[in-house]
Amino acid sequence: MKGQRVAPSNPGERSREPRGGGWREQLAVDLATGAETFLLTFPPRTTSPHRGELEYHTCHEENVLLSGSVDFDGWYQWQALGYLMHPPYWWHPAGYTFPNGATILIRLDAPVDFTYRPVPSDWDGREWIAPEAPHWCRNRAVSAAHLDPVPWEAVRDSTGQPLGLEAKHLWDDVEQGWVAWLLRAPASWQGSGQQYAGSDELYLLAGDLRVGDVRLVAGGYYFEPTVLRDDLASEEGAVAIRWTRGAPWRLPPIRIC
Repeated sequence: MKGQRVAPSNPGERSREPRGGGWREQLAVDLATGAETFLLTFPPRTTSPHRGELEYHTCHEENVLLSGSVDFDGWYQWQALGYLMHPPYWWHPAGYTFPNGATILIRLDAPVDFTYRPVPSDWDGREWIAPEAPHWCRNRAVSAAHLDPVPWEAVRDSTGQPLGLEAKHLWDDVEQGWVAWLLRAPASWQGSGQQYAGSDELYLLAGDLRVGDVRLVAGGYYFEPTVLRDDLASEEGAVAIRWTRGAPWRLPPIRIC
């Protein structure tokens, strides 16, 4: 995974470049491993050139659909706010369309590459890990979860006491130890002020967060490879997608399929 700290930043402080008819905004990259986190924004009716095909790649891919919708070649649709995780060598539809445009937060643990094949005439729509894969991933896949119906539930400390935060637990990386979750903090919330050994990556969806001397607004981001932050605070309240490793907190069960 990424090993290079990224200081807290807000939109407008990061570079964007044209990509595939839309825009790409780099958030973090590890030059040693190729792991990266970035945003892709697509205009309405953008369509993949690989309609009628399946693909896999050899990295873990996590996507958070921040806005818009995706049609995966007619096999299924994905609505914001949404989440998916494709493990290495996971065959899935390569064709897609963004009917109303979309913005996607993408997190990779290595450079992305693609292998394509035609959709078999008798395919039943069930995705699978390629049997010839040299690495059999123990992480379960999440194809296209819609997160709005998932209930918010309390985050608790190691003794079971509520911390004043709510979460939607999305995914556990049993190989690397990362946990993906949505965080919701009320107005005037403040953490314990402590920092722990661990790793912490956060993208702010709404509201505000104070991170040290920096106030993040919607679209704010930071990555700490060796520090798990509980010295955050919010004036307005906040909703964020967060990845943590080594956290001393108890999250609710995963309730997405």
